[in-house]
Amino acid sequence: MTDEYVSDMVALVLNIKVFNKTEGKIIIGYPSKKYSEKDFLNEGQTLLNNVALAVGNLIERKQIRDSEANTRRQMERTDGLHSLGKITAGIAHELNTLLANILVFAELLTEKITDSDVVRDLDKIMDSAIFSREIVNKLMFFACEMPQEMKTIKLIPVVTNVLKLLGPSLRSEKIKLNKTFDNEKIELRTDTVPIAFCMQFGLYLLN
Repeated sequence: MTDEYVSDMVALVLNIKVFNKTEGKIIIGYPSKKYSEKDFLNEGQTLLNNVALAVGNLIERKQIRDSEANTRRQMERTDGLHSLGKITAGIAHELNTLLANILVFAELLTEKITDSDVVRDLDKIMDSAIFSREIVNKLMFFACEMPQEMKTIKLIPVVTNVLKLLGPSLRSEKIKLNKTFDNEKIELRTDTVPIAFCMQFGLYLLN
């Protein structure tokens, strides 16, 4: 707005339309004490109409470019996620093979060893391997975009299981954990694969 403009001027108002929707205005005015509406020339009106049209076209092109850039970014992100899904599925398959070997040999050792302390440690190894295998399986489902499996799940057992896994790390950091539940029957209807993956694998990563 120019410094000389005041609201009581004799003015022409031209709407700026963007995709046929008014998004702003151009107002041209003369001091009302010296001029009237008759002082506006037809040629001036035509010129100002062209200015308003040009401004609207400029904004439209800007919005189109922004939309194209956003679409391009979304496509690139989708392609990246697709590639990441393939890589993740491959890694998960390899981890599953390794975890299966750990379970097999740990079970064989429990049949040969009689020391109760060692057997207890082997049980912990097998429990951790089983839990890790469950996480890997959920990761594979997550990466392969499996169809939704809507079910009602109990949240407390899931949270308790995660906290149990984090127990050794919390103790090593001298962190004392106190957990309380106002409702022992908290349930959630959700897609079971992503929720279990996010709660178990996600919290595990926080470790």
